[in-house]
Amino acid sequence: MVIPTQTASIRPAEAGIARAVPGDALPGAVASYAIQAPYALGGSPEAADEARRRSEDILRTIVDSSKAIVYLKDPQGRYRLINRRWAELFGVTKESIVGLTDHDIFPAEVADAFRDNDIRILRGGRPVELEEVAPHPDGIHTYISVKVPLIGPDGIPYALCGISTDITERKRMEEALRLGEELFRGAFEASAIGMALADPGGRWARVNSALCEILGYTEEELLDLTFQSITHPDDREADISLMGRTLTGEIGSFQREKRLLRKGGEIVWARISVSAARDLAGRPAHFVAQIEDVTPRKRAEARAAALHAELQEAYDETIAGWARALDLRDHETEGHSRRVTDLTLRLAMAIGMPESELVHVRRGALLHDIGKMGIPDSILLKQGGLSEDEWEVMRWHPDLAAMMLAPIKFLRPALDIPRYHHERWDGTGYPRGMAGEEIPLAARVFAVVDIWDALTHDRPYRAAWSVARTREHLRSLAGTHLDPAIVPVFLALIADDMPEEEPPAAAPTPPDGPESRPPALLPDPVLDPARLAALRGTGLLDSQVEHAFERLVHLASKVLRAPVALVSLVDDRRQFFKSSCGLPEPWSSARQTPLSHSICREVVRSSAPLVIPDTRVDPRVSGNLAISELGVLAYAGVPLATSDGNVLGSFCVIDFTPRQWSEVDLEILDALAASVMTEIEHRMDLAARLMVEEELRRSQRLVAEQLRIATGLNRELEEQRRELSLANDRLAEVAATDGLTGLKNRHHFDNALPAVHANSSARGEPLSVLLADVDQFKQYNDAFGHPAGDRVLRAVASTIVGELRHGDLAARYGGEEFVILLPGTGAGGAMEVAERIRRAVKSQPWPYRPVTVSLGVATSGVAGDDPWSLVDRADEALYHSKRMGRDRTTQHRPGPEAGPPPPDPSALLPAVGPPSPGRPDGLDPAPFGQFGAA
Repeated sequence: MVIPTQTASIRPAEAGIARAVPGDALPGAVASYAIQAPYALGGSPEAADEARRRSEDILRTIVDSSKAIVYLKDPQGRYRLINRRWAELFGVTKESIVGLTDHDIFPAEVADAFRDNDIRILRGGRPVELEEVAPHPDGIHTYISVKVPLIGPDGIPYALCGISTDITERKRMEEALRLGEELFRGAFEASAIGMALADPGGRWARVNSALCEILGYTEEELLDLTFQSITHPDDREADISLMGRTLTGEIGSFQREKRLLRKGGEIVWARISVSAARDLAGRPAHFVAQIEDVTPRKRAEARAAALHAELQEAYDETIAGWARALDLRDHETEGHSRRVTDLTLRLAMAIGMPESELVHVRRGALLHDIGKMGIPDSILLKQGGLSEDEWEVMRWHPDLAAMMLAPIKFLRPALDIPRYHHERWDGTGYPRGMAGEEIPLAARVFAVVDIWDALTHDRPYRAAWSVARTREHLRSLAGTHLDPAIVPVFLALIADDMPEEEPPAAAPTPPDGPESRPPALLPDPVLDPARLAALRGTGLLDSQVEHAFERLVHLASKVLRAPVALVSLVDDRRQFFKSSCGLPEPWSSARQTPLSHSICREVVRSSAPLVIPDTRVDPRVSGNLAISELGVLAYAGVPLATSDGNVLGSFCVIDFTPRQWSEVDLEILDALAASVMTEIEHRMDLAARLMVEEELRRSQRLVAEQLRIATGLNRELEEQRRELSLANDRLAEVAATDGLTGLKNRHHFDNALPAVHANSSARGEPLSVLLADVDQFKQYNDAFGHPAGDRVLRAVASTIVGELRHGDLAARYGGEEFVILLPGTGAGGAMEVAERIRRAVKSQPWPYRPVTVSLGVATSGVAGDDPWSLVDRADEALYHSKRMGRDRTTQHRPGPEAGPPPPDPSALLPAVGPPSPGRPDGLDPAPFGQFGAA
């Protein structure tokens, strides 16, 4: 065990006692009495002895009441008196200690330290205040002691009075504070994230290099700024509010993400953590801020958000494609899905549905009739009422919707409307017969809107109802079909859009309206873009001959006894014969004719049947080349019109002689044209389905592509996180490394030393410190230049590393000086390592002149040392090596167990009293100044 001793400055005894035990010190008069009383009475030696005993009795009575440790020793170190506190602390009786010395009570190293201090004070003849240590069951305790030599009239000390106060807890607190400050300083400077201290006004008081790098300022520039000045203007108000709440103590700290302004104006996103440090009075002293650059993460989040938006758009495009497919099947309800979707969203917001649910409401409204895609056309498109059996089939469509949508994960939350919007409040609806609030809210909302839209728009089986009539009908359904709480909200919502009064009749067309314009100025219906789009949408232009159409034209020719029958489609430049019967060559093979030869063009223009008994005298076809080139003299044709009024062409019969067409002829022709339109509508429906299927496939491909991109983005983010972690590790390594030699730097060593020392002490293992200095390095630099000197330092560093084990630590201590930590290495092993380093450096083939190093070695004792005193002792030993001629190793031995090196006479004190056995002067050598040189 190594017990360091420190001698304080000499103070007067009474002042020393008062300083050592404030509030509980022995009065100065008592000490004075103890010193003078034995001689105050004068007389014989017997009288003096009696007076001394009385003085000691008085003193013993007084000191037993003290909370400090009080004792008296004679010049030979034997205890004459201890107080009650002394006996209690060490678990002994006062009587058992009297007559013993410190060597009888304490370990040798402790007793030696006590005795050395006592002798020094007795020789000096003056009171001294100093720190001493003593072992206790819970470890070593530190005391501040005032030791007063009691001197007789003859000037010779006859006793030593000591008063000691335990300051272990204070020392521990001081050490904890020092270590805490060191740890904070190390963490502050080496942190990979920005750190700063700011005063309560927001002005920077201290910043680290990481924050300077984040913001692009030098430390000096940042210290001239405030926290607010580098904050984005839009984020300052929230910052000021949070800092104010922290200052008042309402909150202890806060965290947030905000924008900082980098030097030059660039925006940096940062995550900040701010807390207030307060003084002992509880007043805020400064803010402690941690600032982490999260700009890469924010950018990644923005990319992810954009990707999510693209995915949502792809989903919505898919849903829109399905909705368009429904419109293509049922032209009478075209626009219904869009209208009810918009109105349902307004109503959902009016009743306070959460915004997060609105996306599902929108999708459900768009797809409310998606199940009807599985209903046969014969039922879905039936012009009249449905039979009971047909109604049973129609009622399948909510379950069909569930079957279609449930496998699609992102559409499951939207299923409430397609599946349950036909349920009724009173439980009489379908498909489940649900009632009241058992029906999902989204379905109840949609049901109101659906009925409203259906009644206020035309249907094949009835005309649209008036607004007033529909309002009254909805009120009548509240509580039976519809949720009674939602109906009034809906009626209030549309009150401004649709007033109760019937709208006025349409104003008559003004005199200069379309009907009054010259026919030449009216657009040609043949060129109508909507009609042409519908025609091309059938997919029949330039299609192959088909039996279904061929059968109908042959039937028309036979029944109407006409030599020619045609199914003609008219676009903007020609007439295409989908099917023909009796048409002469080359027209039959060509299957088309220019519009100049097309009488069917007139059917398209008029959107009505065209009957011509004799084309030669009918002005509507005068100049048509079919009359002269084909010899067409009689013509009867009816339009082939879609349900939305687009005329695609005509079904016609032709005769090469003038002819009167009867009403029966036209009825037959009209019936055959209806059959043709049935076939065409079937193909239009098929084409629409194919188009929707292709659109769905395209949407699915888009979704798959976006998912692939998302997966790649996730991988990219993970890679960025790994790169950032590696970069942080590299930065930490750079911050701890000396740039010239590649060894650890002084800052890293200062942080590592306390931890390594504490670990060695906890394990009961020795710890050695080596300090090495390149001899006469300045002269080498001056003679051969700094580059050559740098090469020497690098070579010495490399040599040192080559002689160390894994777990040893070498660092550049400053200039040409190096420091090495050897955990678990005793004095002998440390000397061996030092000597290997010295010899290895000396044996290098140096280019200009030999290079040598001097080393100092210090090793901790069994009980552990202060880590910094260990470095100081190594430095003492290094200085001894330099003083003794350089190129050598010196070991600092802390105590007698290190061996019997020659004593340093200047550190010795003369003996006082009889010498100790085995020692000529009765004293151990002083712990400093003991060196062993190699």
